[in-house]
This record gives sequence, structure tokens and C-alpha cells, in this order.
Amino acid sequence: MAKFTGHCMKCREKKEFEGEEVIKDTKKGQVKFVTGPCPDCKGAIWKIVGRIVKKQDQ
Repeated sequence: MAKFTGHCMKCREKKEFEGEEVIKDTKKGQVKFVTGPCPDCKGAIWKIVGRIVKKQDQ
């Protein structure tokens, strides 16, 4: 796992955390983000890295 910096919603602070990249399908397309546990409170930290593909209307 790589180290990233993200905002913990539970602690309300920016933290450095170890996470993994995940690709998730949404209504607007695919989104690439990093997720991992907060080192202090063990809450989830999500950081959006970018949108990959936009879905086209059919």
C-alpha cells in the first residue's frame, strides 16, 4: 500500500494514511479514488483521484 494524504471526516483533520486505489462505477461514469483507515480513529478516509470515463447517453 502507498501513503496518501486525505481528510478524515471523523477526526476532521488532514491525515497521512496507507491506502489502495479503487475504481467505482457511478451514474456519471467511473471514478478512481483511494481509500484506507485513519491511523488514529480507524475511520474511513476516501480521496478522489479523478474521473476515468464518462458514460455516454444512448
